[in-house]
Amino acid sequence: MLKVLGSMLILLASVGFGFQIQMDLKNHLRLLYDIRKLLLDIANETAYTMDSMEVVLEHAIHSRNPYLNEICKEMGEGLQKKERGCGQELWQERIEAWQKRLGLSLEEKEIFAGAGCAFFGKSMGENEKSLEHYLERLDYVIDQVRGEQKEKQKVYQTVSVMCGLIIILLFL
Repeated sequence: MLKVLGSMLILLASVGFGFQIQMDLKNHLRLLYDIRKLLLDIANETAYTMDSMEVVLEHAIHSRNPYLNEICKEMGEGLQKKERGCGQELWQERIEAWQKRLGLSLEEKEIFAGAGCAFFGKSMGENEKSLEHYLERLDYVIDQVRGEQKEKQKVYQTVSVMCGLIIILLFL
């Protein structure tokens, strides 16, 4: 009886692990969409209100992702205090500090950091072109992640269930 109960628990744990990985993949894709929306919101807000980047980042921008909200708040506060050199350096530093918590790959971090730096160029036209370039790169990465997501979900779920079944067979 205990063996059957243990076997059921192992099987349930392996299925749960597969679903957890599936949720992690979905959350990562959602994060990339949130980053894209955040960048567009910043660009639109600065163009519409003509407020300084400090005010826009600290008060006007709100994302669904709490980490992105915190990054914007830190950026706004840092720009107001003028702790560091220019906004580009501060933006890259903040993205670097939050990379692991966000779970971004190196390529995704580079795109996010570069796109944020597009707000601190010499002219609005230059900023718009630079942001457009980074958004195209981000769209390409999002398409790649979306395409890989379905394949990875199937593989991870299958492998986790198979590992659970192997463990059950080894203990019986």
